Amino acid sequence: MLDFGIAVRASASLASAGKTVGTPAYMSPEQVLGRELDGRSDLYSLGILAYVLCTGTAPWNVATHQDLLTAHILAPMPDPRLLAPDLPEDLAAFIDQATRKQREDRFASCADAAAFLRGGELPIARLGGLATLVVQFAPESAPQVQALLAEFGQRLRQMPGVRVLEAQDQPGRGASIEAPGLVVADATVEMGIGKA
Repeated sequence: MLDFGIAVRASASLASAGKTVGTPAYMSPEQVLGRELDGRSDLYSLGILAYVLCTGTAPWNVATHQDLLTAHILAPMPDPRLLAPDLPEDLAAFIDQATRKQREDRFASCADAAAFLRGGELPIARLGGLATLVVQFAPESAPQVQALLAEFGQRLRQMPGVRVLEAQDQPGRGASIEAPGLVVADATVEMGIGKA
C-alpha cells in the first residue's frame, strides 16, 4: 500500500507543526503520537499490512478512528495464527517483531527485516543454511535404516524453524525429492535441513 498523499522526507517531522498525518489502519504508535519517524515506523506499517494480507482482516475490530489509534498505542497485537493456523512460523515471527509497540524492539532496518524473511535470523542459515545427511545402505539393511531415519526425521520436524527435505537416488530412474514425508529405498537418502 502506498499513500503518496502523506509522503514526506525521511528526516522530516510533523510533530513540531502539531499535526499527525497518516493512514489510521497502518500508523505506528510513534506516528499516532506525533513523534519523529524513521524506517522502523514503515516496518510497523508493513507488519500491519502483512497481518491483513495473511488473515484477511485488520488486527483490531474497533468502532472509531480514535479507538483504532489507541489500539496502535496500547492494544496487544493479536497472533495472526489464530485466524490463519497454517501461517509459517517465520512469517508470524516477522509480523510480531515488525509490529512491536516500542520501535527499539522492531527490526533495526529494512535490510534486517529482509534478512529475517530470507532466513538470515535462523542460526542454521548463518552456518550455511543447509545441513545434509547422506545414508548409503545395502537392500537387506532397509528395514533398520527406515526405522532410524523415520525417528530422526520426526524429531527434526518438531523443531521450530526446521524443514526436512529428502532426496532419493533411484537406480535407473535418477533422483527424486520429496517433502515432508520420509523417503527410504535401497540406494541413497539425503536429508536436507533448512529454514521452514
